[in-house]
Amino acid sequence: MDASFSNTLGLEDRKLTGEVLGQIVDAERKKDILINVRTFLKVHPDQVLAVGDGANDIPMLEEAGLGVGFNAKEIVKQTVKAKIDQPSMDSILYLLGLDDSDIAALGG
Repeated sequence: MDASFSNTLGLEDRKLTGEVLGQIVDAERKKDILINVRTFLKVHPDQVLAVGDGANDIPMLEEAGLGVGFNAKEIVKQTVKAKIDQPSMDSILYLLGLDDSDIAALGG
């Protein structure tokens, strides 16, 4: 993995405080991150796959070439072109172009 983006949760005495530190990764931030990474990698929007499940993922999913709703809320299912309704995310690997032998090599 080259990068990851998430909310940073506050800790005190090794316990979560309930506070979110720094910039909150909300709907608009998710979309902005997708655009920034896509631009940095110099890839066409059609080459981008994004996965989400909630309303705060919709702007990001709409910005991707393929937005995938994974066990998504109904509002997301109405927005995306692809839906996966099963517990395992393995199906997404096929969307990325991997086949059974590739997935087996990954330990799947």
